[in-house]
Amino acid sequence: MRRGELDRVITKAQGAAPVEPVARAVLAGAQAAANFGGKEEIQGKMDEVLLHENSLLDRRVGFLSMLGNVATLTGLLGTITGMIKSFAAVAYANPAEKAALLAQGISEAMNATAYGLIAAIPALIAYAVLQNRANILAEDLNQAALKAFNWLSFSFDPVALRPTPGQTTRATENVRELNA
Repeated sequence: MRRGELDRVITKAQGAAPVEPVARAVLAGAQAAANFGGKEEIQGKMDEVLLHENSLLDRRVGFLSMLGNVATLTGLLGTITGMIKSFAAVAYANPAEKAALLAQGISEAMNATAYGLIAAIPALIAYAVLQNRANILAEDLNQAALKAFNWLSFSFDPVALRPTPGQTTRATENVRELNA
């Protein structure tokens, strides 16, 4: 990229593009640069690829958070139904059965709470770990793409800004003055 060998950059990026998200962004930017696009076109093409790749990183991670919340609420629902059974047993059962029915209701409540937490805690831990990993990958992807964009946009100006043969620009005049 730094030497301006866009054909080699495109060839290498095409080879890596099926498995490497950065290669897909570089390929889009290099193709825009090879078509004499300016910084805006290069950035636009790369941003398009980066938005798609970043959305893929977070696609299903949110389900773990939802699973943890639903498991907690299901455990709470079981706790409530167990406690309702316990109070109903105390209210309507004959004295000999009250202790057994009360113990069964409390047991149901505690088991529901435990099973809800057993499902929720690992899901929420996995969510935190995967969300953190997705954020790190997105940052790495964006930094690598920014570096590639800087290399591509440094060397390639749009056709409208390039001097025609024989035409001098302020930059070429400055270089001539420095060399004189």
